[in-house]
Amino acid sequence: MSIAIMSKVFYTDIPNLSYTEPKKGDKLTVSATTAKFVLLAIADSADDFGENSYNGYERLGTKTSLQRRSVMRAIKALIANKYLVCSGTTDYGTKNFKIMLDKLGETPTTRSKIGKPPTKDISDSRAYIGDSGADIGDSTSTDSSLSIPNHTLQETLLNQPISTAIGKTGDDMNKEEYLRSIEQSVMRGMIGDKNDYAKFPPDTVLWVSRFCELWNYKPPQISKDRAYWITSCRSLKDACGEFGLELLDEFHMIWEEAKNSHGGTVPFSFSDPNGLVKTIRGFAASKRRGDKYAFNYPREYKVEHQSRLDV
Repeated sequence: MSIAIMSKVFYTDIPNLSYTEPKKGDKLTVSATTAKFVLLAIADSADDFGENSYNGYERLGTKTSLQRRSVMRAIKALIANKYLVCSGTTDYGTKNFKIMLDKLGETPTTRSKIGKPPTKDISDSRAYIGDSGADIGDSTSTDSSLSIPNHTLQETLLNQPISTAIGKTGDDMNKEEYLRSIEQSVMRGMIGDKNDYAKFPPDTVLWVSRFCELWNYKPPQISKDRAYWITSCRSLKDACGEFGLELLDEFHMIWEEAKNSHGGTVPFSFSDPNGLVKTIRGFAASKRRGDKYAFNYPREYKVEHQSRLDV
């Protein structure tokens, strides 16, 4: 383990990485988050020169909680973009990885403005609104790991004057800081002790909430059903691949368009996230190929098939 290399990886600004499959020629994209997480897992086994990191796909999958194929795609993208070099395979079947140090970032040389917000009386115009005991961190950070994309509260607050929200003028508080603290408080509330999402693991909370929001479902409270949903959401997340939650939103949009164009008839029915996994995987594949996706309605197929027989 090299703490020095891991620290550099943490401060490396990795964008979404693209690569081309050598056999099929398909151009695929791996999200920045997935690529960085896999690179960090490889750095965990490297020496201080970024070399001699022996890992198999299964081990990296265990470290990152990613599916084997997601790990393979991330490694191909990292190699194609020269963040990583594979020096061969050992007799044990593991890969010998070398991290390219010239692609890594540098650890900060100055102290960031971090820490707990001041806990002052609300009458103080400089007081923070939100969870006064929470570690909000650097107010200039763009980290959105605790934010809830497209959450209804977010749109409401963005359109609401700061003076209405806290009873003060806009000069008394930075609106961006206020909205960020509210978003983080909402996220904590979603996984609080007395909530529908309380017993869902953090990596599935956003997926469960988005699925329920888009298709108007309520998360199960029975332990057996909840365990099934957890597994299903992880499969759904893997099916979306590098596109993430945005693919689920895009799929819902064409779902609604198809339903409206067929008089309210849905393309197919399902009762849990697992019912979408196979279709989402196909939708993601068509998106990678650049093909237009369309639902195959059973009635339309029968009519078309019958017309061909008549001819």
